[in-house]
Amino acid sequence: VTPTTIDFGTTRVGENVTLVDAIRVANSAEVTALNDDLVETGRSISGPFAADSLSGLITAGSFEELDATLLASSAGEFTGSAQFAYASSNEFMSDLDLGTQTVNFEGTVNNLAQGLFEFIGGDGTLTGSGTSFVLDFGDIEVGTGVVALNSELGVRNAVTGPADNLEGTFNLAGLSEFIASGFDDFAALIAGDLIAGLNVNFDFDTDGMVARLIQEVVQLDTRSVFPDLSPIDLDPITLAFRINLVDSTQVDEPGTLLLLLLGLIGILSARRRKQGLMRL
Repeated sequence: VTPTTIDFGTTRVGENVTLVDAIRVANSAEVTALNDDLVETGRSISGPFAADSLSGLITAGSFEELDATLLASSAGEFTGSAQFAYASSNEFMSDLDLGTQTVNFEGTVNNLAQGLFEFIGGDGTLTGSGTSFVLDFGDIEVGTGVVALNSELGVRNAVTGPADNLEGTFNLAGLSEFIASGFDDFAALIAGDLIAGLNVNFDFDTDGMVARLIQEVVQLDTRSVFPDLSPIDLDPITLAFRINLVDSTQVDEPGTLLLLLLGLIGILSARRRKQGLMRL
């Protein structure tokens, strides 16, 4: 049986690798008038691997080639082996055990890359997951002059285990009031690594403005890439920048309601005390 080791290389989860005619099983006996055939009597395969069975007996001087497969159901760096048991066989005598032959297997199965945004520092709060994120700067009161807000974000290849690299391209066409810097295209971001320095700035004079919600969106187009494998386009990831401009009356309203409530409680308490004195 040849070869003694088969390397399947690297594939991705869900993409089985089949190497055609990877294993050769030969009956090396000389061709004579009378000679035994080679027959497989058993096999044992470990790891996420498989191999074809012999189609029948192998006559003297002949061979058969079998396909071998790496079953890519989960990510990991895998090793295993196939042990084939053979016997020498003819129709007149009992089979003669020839022992076993071993073929070793190895191969790697990658997870797809997975991009996500991370908050590094500055103003605002980053929320979201998957393919949708929001950087929310909260409520800003109009008529309070110039507002300067700054945040730093990053992009991480958040996948674990053996994995593809992440490649990304930013689309900033949706920005007009927010200023983004450092949102440069990137390639070969390996699993677990982070690209920082994605800065978001908002400089705005709120005097004379009216209450409104300001929201603009950046899109990150990503691909899962790895040497010798075809790139795979991943779902786009959106990142929204949001500021809510509010009137001063909107900001003060909760305080005003609280004062009114406290006043009503005071009036009711005074009335109850007066009624108690009158009964006396």
